[in-house]
Amino acid sequence: MNKFKLTLLFGALFTYAATAVAEESSLDNPQVVPGGQLIPVTLSNRSPNDVLCRGGKAIDYWVSQGLPIEITKIPDSSGWMISMLSEVSNKGNRRYFFESFEAYFICSTGTFKTTINPKLEKSKTVWLGTGVENTIKENLELIKSKDIETFAADLATQIINDNGNGDMLPNSYSVKLPPKSIRNWHENIISGALIRPVREIKVDGTGITAIEYEVMATRTINLTHKMFLKTPLGANIFVVSLENEALKKGQKSSVVITHLDRGF
Repeated sequence: MNKFKLTLLFGALFTYAATAVAEESSLDNPQVVPGGQLIPVTLSNRSPNDVLCRGGKAIDYWVSQGLPIEITKIPDSSGWMISMLSEVSNKGNRRYFFESFEAYFICSTGTFKTTINPKLEKSKTVWLGTGVENTIKENLELIKSKDIETFAADLATQIINDNGNGDMLPNSYSVKLPPKSIRNWHENIISGALIRPVREIKVDGTGITAIEYEVMATRTINLTHKMFLKTPLGANIFVVSLENEALKKGQKSSVVITHLDRGF
């Protein structure tokens, strides 16, 4: 049975379209499907769509049998091309498929579950994965040979020696600046010093987040780890690492506070 005969068996699943002209979507941003969730996506029911494995290779897929769709693996195994079959009535009008259906895609980075909603629009692109999947694997490789205390201490040393330029940090770490609203100097947090956040370094997949602060002494002071074990800096603190302990008035130094499952 050829594919056009097959579509006639499922005519009840098609919605009649008087013309082939449809309102174009003003936005065509790629849709992203993270792993571990059933995510709805929109695909064109009149043009081929690309469903791509981010950072991995296409392995297999599953959809219910009998649907008027064609799924073809892209030659380089980067993903699949999905087309939905239409039919033409005796009067020359085209009918398009509009029924939602579930589809499962297996990439080398994981399994992704979707609910596909056909729509009369131009071609769509779907990315399977957020890009974090490979990052997590890299980070787990970095941490697996160390206990977590040693890893956190080494991370703080890397951050302090990095001087803020990122050259000494692995590319798999996520680095972000603090919100503008809290980048200024803060007083009444550390006695004898001002403090401001510099950046956050997150080791995705490990639960470890390090926040680098800069402190400036308002008088001669000896910093201690216990000074930082307080709100708003003290939630879930795992390690406090000091670049310098003894500061004279006006001197600055870095402090790295490593948290478990916490950030800005």
